[in-house]
Amino acid sequence: MLVLTHGSPDDAAQKRFFETIRQYGPGRRNFPGLIVLGDGFTRFGPISGVALTAEGIAVIGVQEIPDASGYLFAPARGAWTVGGRLIHLGRGGSNPVHETDTAVKNVAAVLRKRGIDPGYMQSLIVVDGDISGVAQPETERSSGVVVVRTHQDDIADGIVRATSQTTGGLKQLWTSADVLAALRILGYDGSQVPVEALTNEGFPYSPYVLRPTSTEDSPVAAVPEHAQARLMGHGSAADAPTEHTRPNPRVAAVPLQASAPLAVSEPAAADSLLDAPEEDDIHRSPFRWLAGLAALAVLIAAVVFGAQWLFSGSSDKSAGNGGSGSNTSQGAGASDGAAGTTTPAAQQIDGLAFQQGAYDQTAKCATFSYGEIKSLLTQIGCSGLTRALYLTDVDGKQVVVSVADVKLKSDGDAAKLKSKVDSDGTGNVNDLLRDGVIPKGYPSTKVFDNAEYASSIDGQTVRIVETAFTDGGDPSANVNKAADVALKLKIDKQ
Repeated sequence: MLVLTHGSPDDAAQKRFFETIRQYGPGRRNFPGLIVLGDGFTRFGPISGVALTAEGIAVIGVQEIPDASGYLFAPARGAWTVGGRLIHLGRGGSNPVHETDTAVKNVAAVLRKRGIDPGYMQSLIVVDGDISGVAQPETERSSGVVVVRTHQDDIADGIVRATSQTTGGLKQLWTSADVLAALRILGYDGSQVPVEALTNEGFPYSPYVLRPTSTEDSPVAAVPEHAQARLMGHGSAADAPTEHTRPNPRVAAVPLQASAPLAVSEPAAADSLLDAPEEDDIHRSPFRWLAGLAALAVLIAAVVFGAQWLFSGSSDKSAGNGGSGSNTSQGAGASDGAAGTTTPAAQQIDGLAFQQGAYDQTAKCATFSYGEIKSLLTQIGCSGLTRALYLTDVDGKQVVVSVADVKLKSDGDAAKLKSKVDSDGTGNVNDLLRDGVIPKGYPSTKVFDNAEYASSIDGQTVRIVETAFTDGGDPSANVNKAADVALKLKIDKQ
């Protein structure tokens, strides 16, 4: 396990975690992978770093549990307890899952925005204290959160579980170039990491990023420079690749025969396929093409008069045909207008198909919000609000998805909104169902009273997602995953 650090640990719990993972030692024989720790990760949330293996990436949070001894019960929702007693974490609160999950989404959004597809990310929460064991509800296994003790074997098992691909489909491994690009995006100087060190940790070598996002905003800058990756080669600087040009066709490389007379002598009259025009023919050429035009005009006139004679009828029938032609023209115009309101194609993301059913855009963000969110938006204002509704299928049941993009006037305002909307009981931006926009086949707005939530921030834009079963049933862990996946959706104008 290769361990990289920048900055210094914030507290004693992080120091003990660092000392524990250092015992793995480098190389895949011990425990393959990469852990990056540093205080710079706190900008994403209460996390200490990230762990990467060839199979995936996970966000690491370290929590201290003081003044408690015994077995930890760690549900995703509700307070954590030790021996039946409520615990108080060293960083405050009694359940860090929500804040850590928000950090996971922030990290995923940044990677995706800068051109790296992180895949399905999970969180690894390491608890430090007098904890004899950790129990998570059986129904929450593989739900995106792994909780372990600060113990060498437990942490190793947790990293494997947190970075393993839990969704179906082919596995896409992280290569050396993918890892270097991700480190640079997250603020770590990846140029200081030898490619050989990554391959020794089980990451397949590649000079190119093989996990690019499929969105249009993937910048070329997210790809690590190939010069560093080429250090493993044996070629010299003179062997550097040059700009590729298409080679000339092979036949063009055949030299001309010196005995060919075409380049040095005039062609014989007998060998010419077309005789050159005589001088008086050139003077007569205007009359030739005028005569041709006249003949063409006579032919067109004959065709027109012939068609009128064949298809002409009574004056009443001609009038009827004229009316029919008018109706046809109007119908074509209506069809062209309807083309702008056609249903967008379904978006296939992480095994889910999202069909958009509604779209709305406005500059009145505060008007279409409630609670403390309404007060905040009234105070700071916004640049625009874009909302959409989607349908998808999860666990064999239909799920309705609400997506709202709030464009603020500054990055600071966006951070304020996300912090407020992520807190319980502070209100929200109205979903379209709440505002009475209910497309055919969609449920009433009450279904979002029992919904899963996700959010992300990208510069000045905050995305808010809610997902719920259309029948109003209790959401499952996969409905929560659908909310995370919906953070990648593109909103089409209908």
